[in-house]
Amino acid sequence: MKALLHCLLALLAALAVALPSPGSEGGENAGGTGVWILPFCSQINTESQEEPSSLQARLTIPVADLNRDIRMQLSSQMGQSVATCVDELTGCPTSLVVVGRTVTVPSQILRSLSQAHVCATILVVDASSCGYRITVQVDQATGAINLLVY
Repeated sequence: MKALLHCLLALLAALAVALPSPGSEGGENAGGTGVWILPFCSQINTESQEEPSSLQARLTIPVADLNRDIRMQLSSQMGQSVATCVDELTGCPTSLVVVGRTVTVPSQILRSLSQAHVCATILVVDASSCGYRITVQVDQATGAINLLVY
């Protein structure tokens, strides 16, 4: 009987560890692994005329090293996703790599935006229009880059 109780307790502990929990509000790059964890996704309205600058960014990602790709982990609420980056100068969309729940922004794109002092918008959406609108903000004086997640 005592062995059965120990097995049951171990099973309950393993179940508690394995159950999914609600996501967080996002945060630093996953303890230094280089993957930024994004907050909960939201409904993306492509018809909206509201400027992202009038909204409060939910997460700011400072890009310290332009020679490294930026990887962002999407919310578990999202289904299979696609990501595009559109710069303000040409308006041409560039497809970004999405593997599972991780979006990668290549360092080549970040360097070219910094050198040209051009801002961009990254849209990450799934089939139900849930996702993220990310503004790539370039400091005109220094070329420093911040990613603002809305």
